[in-house]
Amino acid sequence: MGQDGLYELKERLETAAIAGSAWIEEDFRLKKAVEQIEPLANSVPVLKRIVQMVKKIQTPGCEVREELLLEGIALLNAVLITQGVCQVDGDLEEIEASGTGKFLDMTYCEMHPILCALKETGGGRHRILEEAYRDHPQFFGDYRIKSAMVQDLGDSYSEIAQMLKEWLIAEKDLSTVGLLKQDFWKAGKKGMAARIEVMEKIAGASENDFYRAVYPEAPKEVKEPLIHALEHDPGNDEFLIEIARTEKGILRELAYEALARCGSEKACQFLTPLVQKKGDQIIQCLSCGDAAWISDLVAEQFEHLFDKICSGAFLDAKEEEKQKAAMQMELLLQASVGKTSEKMQRVYRRAMEMPEDTAREFCKMFQTRRAIMSEKAGTIRQIFANLLTETILFATSNEEEMGKLAEEFHESYGEEFLGAVFAFDLLQREKEEMYEMYREYFHPDHLPEQKIGEKDSDIFEKNEKCVDLILGVFEKIVQDNDFQYRLIPDLFLSGGILEEARKRMLTHGISRRWYELLLEYGKKARKTAKREQWERIMRILCQLMAAELALEESDSSDETESYIRLWWRHRSIEEGNGKAWRR
Repeated sequence: MGQDGLYELKERLETAAIAGSAWIEEDFRLKKAVEQIEPLANSVPVLKRIVQMVKKIQTPGCEVREELLLEGIALLNAVLITQGVCQVDGDLEEIEASGTGKFLDMTYCEMHPILCALKETGGGRHRILEEAYRDHPQFFGDYRIKSAMVQDLGDSYSEIAQMLKEWLIAEKDLSTVGLLKQDFWKAGKKGMAARIEVMEKIAGASENDFYRAVYPEAPKEVKEPLIHALEHDPGNDEFLIEIARTEKGILRELAYEALARCGSEKACQFLTPLVQKKGDQIIQCLSCGDAAWISDLVAEQFEHLFDKICSGAFLDAKEEEKQKAAMQMELLLQASVGKTSEKMQRVYRRAMEMPEDTAREFCKMFQTRRAIMSEKAGTIRQIFANLLTETILFATSNEEEMGKLAEEFHESYGEEFLGAVFAFDLLQREKEEMYEMYREYFHPDHLPEQKIGEKDSDIFEKNEKCVDLILGVFEKIVQDNDFQYRLIPDLFLSGGILEEARKRMLTHGISRRWYELLLEYGKKARKTAKREQWERIMRILCQLMAAELALEESDSSDETESYIRLWWRHRSIEEGNGKAWRR
């Protein structure tokens, strides 16, 4: 079809409408435009009708000229629309994902409060967002809301910013990365830092080029999460070494930690001589890594400290020197968690073989700074038993060797190493087998009914010690929102930082029969004036059932669960916090 003729006719009709219909009879250009498309009118009915209408419009004395003119223009527009094409030369390419999320069919009343809470300021916004996310979490996947969430990561109200960051991380949607990059430099220091944290968790090493490109011009607050992000790619070791050489303060320490996690040969060559020069500062950063060479470095520093203690170097030393050595010991213990090399195993053996008077000096010096993990950890064997337990639970290599070491020490030195053996069995054995192996320690008969004689005192005291060690391992287990069990590191031995790398799922889980057994043992402990042990067991049970207790309604008919739920609610009310007993 000759579209040029149709467009010319359309133009003439629109001109006539503007100029006025009185002049349409004398418009020779309109007549010419009609003549151009007349040959096509015989084969196309719609064009034939248009031609007839235009000719009638130009007929002298036509009474419906205005109506026919408007109708002709409308009909001609409809024809041209059906014939429209859009064409660009070149190969067809797929459109890249914009990262803006998806469209959800939401009403104005549903979306408007959320967008206002994200874009405006003032009080009450936290509650609006929290309730909306609780009731309709799917709304936050809408591209309009998700875009506002990213823009609000730098919210002046830190609790809102933190909440949004956690939601975006939990979603793990790679399409969000595009939004995080958009207007990155305009987001402000807090906003940029939060965007990097989210991007690191979602995309990891896949956005390494972006991290490296942003780092040189980024402010200090943004460089901190960038260094964490850079550690995902082992190829960044030279880049991180340069950061460690040029930056100062916290940025340099973060670079050391990132190199330790990286664990590459270049990182080893760079950090090893620094340990000799700077000692404690570098040792503290080595707690983040689990490579064999890092384990050896920590073990060597422990050996040097042991040599000084055994030589009596601290007997007549000034109090300041003792405090410095105690601090070094504390840092070494924190850095030793998860270290399993042969040199580190020799450190454990040397600690066990240390002469009694030297071991006493070791513990005395250390306790001048702080008590390790509990007041009961007062001997060198107890200190290293706790360390071995933590290492077995969070080691990434040589687990079986450390487990065998625990069994050997348990056989040679007694029940102080039962916690380490229990931890190893917890990771290796099926949950029902574990229950059958260790349930006898929690038999109610192992608690005295009343005042006991000197003859039975040692028996009960020994069993109570075993119970305490097993409960110490249970205290590291928590039920997550997916009703799975995971291990959480000791706050002291992890340096107070709960790293993702040290969180570990408990593959075999926990037998639910432990719930009833621990509850009955706790009740008996309360009756025998062991109130602290009763409270400890109830807290452990609340951790083991955290996800179940968090459910507002439960159809469970389990009497044990009902009892624990009531206790949990009662204590939560007392504490004024609904999450008082959940970690």
